[in-house]
Amino acid sequence: MEFEWDEDKNVENIKKHGVSFEEAELAFQDENAVELFDELNSDEEIRFQIIALSPARLLFVAFTIREENIRIISARKADAKQVKIYNEYNG
Repeated sequence: MEFEWDEDKNVENIKKHGVSFEEAELAFQDENAVELFDELNSDEEIRFQIIALSPARLLFVAFTIREENIRIISARKADAKQVKIYNEYNG
């Protein structure tokens, strides 16, 4: 699968959360990633979330699947609750 995103949203995400979508893409390589279904954020498309390690830190990434691509919607450093979830799944 290929990755895609809106570049304006990427710039906005870096300003707001300090995380680029390029870094978020790397989190998908984490074999211990925790994938969650996001039932609350969109009536228009099915969305997912992962809690996964990038080379720099643990991230929380929201994404969807469009055709054959993973479209990154947002990314930020995982909060304490997400860190706990990741650790519980990965013992």
